[in-house]
Amino acid sequence: MRDRRAIRDGLAACAVGFAAILVGAAPVGAAERDGLYVMTRVWGSSVELAVWYFAGDRFVREPKAALRDFDFAGADPKTSGTVVVEGSRWTLRFGDGRVQAADYRAAQPAGQCFNWNAGLFCRVKTFQPGQVLAGSFTGGLGNTNVGSTRTYRFAPDGTYQIDTSSSLSSSGVLNGAVAGISRGQGGRYSVGETTITLTGSDGTVTVMTAFPYETTADPTRPDRLYIGGFMLRRI
Repeated sequence: MRDRRAIRDGLAACAVGFAAILVGAAPVGAAERDGLYVMTRVWGSSVELAVWYFAGDRFVREPKAALRDFDFAGADPKTSGTVVVEGSRWTLRFGDGRVQAADYRAAQPAGQCFNWNAGLFCRVKTFQPGQVLAGSFTGGLGNTNVGSTRTYRFAPDGTYQIDTSSSLSSSGVLNGAVAGISRGQGGRYSVGETTITLTGSDGTVTVMTAFPYETTADPTRPDRLYIGGFMLRRI
């Protein structure tokens, strides 16, 4: 039950933007589009989360470097490329030759969200210099047959621990039956503008896209975090 609730909470946090009201197609300038966005898209019974950064006529998905003076030329061609705008039609040309095209539609709140290619994009903030993540965050993603829950525990001294678990169901409804649990993964962490770097106790280094979400009056203590595809809530 706990796993099912965490997954449901995570999906609810991911899909919060779907309440935005679409206000129709309209041209948008590059300067208006520039910024970091979280994209939420529903595929059948699954929810897809991704982070996109737009700057001028360039874009990158899941940026893992500081956004200021981002090196688009050195970015992975599978996740970056150029944007061509023709009226309300946006065509994204990836460096590896793939092309995605769809109509842009503005959404409320104005200037903060838009709809493109069945996804809702909403602006998000970045971490502040020297920010420390003190506290525990949990969340999950899944569909009707399988789900995964992840809990991060961050200490003020720069250390972390991760617990993960998965739930399975043969009936098409998540019932909280735990299929696997992994506990005690830990080490040290640091945050960049749009990333979190985890250095495990075995020396393994993992860099993931991350940002604060739904921050309180104190921007150093966010209510939610996005880390590597998971939307997490403070517990």
